[in-house]
Amino acid sequence: MKKYGFEILFAVLVGARACSFVINKVILENMGTMTLIANRFLLTSILLFVLMPKRILRMNRASLLGGLAVGVTFFLMAYCEFSAVKTADSSLVSIVEHVSIILVPLVEAVLVKKLPTAGTMIGAALAFAGIACIGFQYGTLSGSIGLSLLAAVLYTACIIVTDRVTTEEADPLVIGFVQLLTMGSLALVFALTTEHFTIPHGASQWWMILFLVVVCSAFGFTLTPYAQSHISVERAGILCAVNPAVAAILGAVILHERLGVLGYIGLFLVLGSIIIPYLKKD
Repeated sequence: MKKYGFEILFAVLVGARACSFVINKVILENMGTMTLIANRFLLTSILLFVLMPKRILRMNRASLLGGLAVGVTFFLMAYCEFSAVKTADSSLVSIVEHVSIILVPLVEAVLVKKLPTAGTMIGAALAFAGIACIGFQYGTLSGSIGLSLLAAVLYTACIIVTDRVTTEEADPLVIGFVQLLTMGSLALVFALTTEHFTIPHGASQWWMILFLVVVCSAFGFTLTPYAQSHISVERAGILCAVNPAVAAILGAVILHERLGVLGYIGLFLVLGSIIIPYLKKD
């Protein structure tokens, strides 16, 4: 697969994960935050083990440690994200969380002691401007603004950590499995000690959980380390702009969250930030 193929795959994966914002908000009306995280990611881990048992049982040290590092970081980010979406529009939480788009190239530049390319900065600036336009029409997130911004910082860390652990020695698919198992296990501990842990009940809740498991987690999360291992961390940060764009559309269609003129301008800018690198010859 060519470089652009991996970028398209990464963008599709980000879009798949964006669907979870709307579904999480609906489920969290009747389920605790840690309980949802535990159910979603432990069920996904079981599914992945059924699909690739030999690959998982042959995991090496690099894959195990890499998955643990990514899993812990994503668990912290998921807690902030899920907690914020309980009291705010799902699309707006996604928008604020993806301030990480501008943070990733800046943090990476500091870590490698090298200025990001002009194209990277232009793309990041356009993506951030698009997210800002979508966000301005909503006003504020009230008490959830802090959690959403913290999620943005943690998501920045997630992208950079994933980039660092996807080495030649590690299996990116196994990293994805260990990541999800770590997230689910940590959530289960907290759910059993701080919440009334239950399994999903009712047909509608089971269908939503299964969608989260198969589409948003088994597909969206597990393949992310594989796709990201073939693209730059700066590019991955910009492509994450797909998430708030998809979340805004789904929020408007399914939950009837507002998407006005500024919202559409924002979506246009987000798409522009993704297309720009394709207009430049290598």
